[in-house]
Parts: sequence; structure tokens; C-alpha cells
Amino acid sequence: MRKIFHLLLAWLLLCASSTLAQEFQINSSQGAGWILLELDDVNAQLRQAGFPALTGGAQIYGGSSTFPQQDLPWRWGFTGMFWNSKGGESVSLDASFFGLVLDWTLRPLSAGRISSGVTGGVNLAQLTVRKGLAFDFQDVIHPNQGQFSQVQKWGVWMTPYLQYELSVLDSDFLLRAWGGYLFTPWLSTWAQGPGFFGSIGFDGPPSNLGGPFFMLELSFGL
Repeated sequence: MRKIFHLLLAWLLLCASSTLAQEFQINSSQGAGWILLELDDVNAQLRQAGFPALTGGAQIYGGSSTFPQQDLPWRWGFTGMFWNSKGGESVSLDASFFGLVLDWTLRPLSAGRISSGVTGGVNLAQLTVRKGLAFDFQDVIHPNQGQFSQVQKWGVWMTPYLQYELSVLDSDFLLRAWGGYLFTPWLSTWAQGPGFFGSIGFDGPPSNLGGPFFMLELSFGL
């Protein structure tokens, strides 16, 4: 269900960004890359409890839409990213990032530009632990008390980055190669329940949901 939700969200964002791009001449692209994560604090507790450790690197998916400012070196827009780290089939940590981007052209090129900028916004994280097979019906109808546990936390994030953008206007082709460091300076406590502001809250790792990353985004014009 979680994967279906993220695929549906990605499809809606793709449709929305493509529609906006056609209507308002927005530079919009989607792609994937790799992020290096520091998850030693949460992995130590997972191993102590008998669970496999989460992977320290993960694929990161995302997209961005920017509004070019005529005769100005800067532009602004929207961006979103998502990564997932797994520990076998029993542990999964998902993190989604949504926010704004402010981009400044460092060097214009004949068919593109080199720029730097910063993105930032709100992030949501979800840790899922599957404890095994359920042999009791009460474990099935009360998953948080039985064989399945899920907690969520939210926070804020920011990313300074460097970017190379290639744009071929005649073919509606856009390529973005960019990388930076994803900071999560503040994260809430974990919450277990129906929402992110559930009545049951407690501290716990990971203390950081970011790290250095690189992404390649493409758009061929739909």
C-alpha cells in the first residue's frame, strides 16, 4: 500500500508539473540518484533487538519545477525527493522531502547553465518493522500491538547544491545533474498512531535523515 501511495503521488506530481510546464513555460524534470546515509544510531538498536540493519546508501528519487525570471540570473520553484532504506524484508525506513528551491546562475552556457542554490521545506519519515508471522487473530486486528509496528516523525530540511543544466529548446530536452548535502537540522519525536501528531510520542533514532547525494533529472517535453 505504501509503494502504491508513493507511485500515485509521483504520477500526480508528474502530471501537474507537465501541465504547468506547458502552460507557464516552467522548467520541469524528474529523475533519480544516490544518497549516502548515516544510520549507525538506529542500526545499533535494530541489531540489539535482533533485526537486520538498514542499508547505509539508498536510491533517491525526485523532481523539480522552476520558474525562469526573464533577464535575471535567479529563479525559484518547487522540489520533492524520496528515499527508502531496507533491512531485509522486516525493516524499512522511508523519508519524503517537499519544499521550495531558490537557484542562482553562476555561469550561462550556450545550451544551458551552471548554477548553485538552496532547497528546503518539510520532511516526513516512517519506520516500519515486521516482527514475523501472526499466529493469533488479535495480532492481526491490532498490528501495532502484535506482528507489525509503524511509527512516523516529521521535521525540516535544507540542501545547498551545485547544478549543471543542459537545455535544448528546439527539442524540449532538459537535463539536470546536481548534487549537494541534505541537512535535517530538526526532527520531531516518533509518533505511533493514526497520524503524525498522535498521542503516543517518544524519542529515538535516527538523528539525521540526510547526507551527501547526487541526482540526474531529465525531461523530454510531454
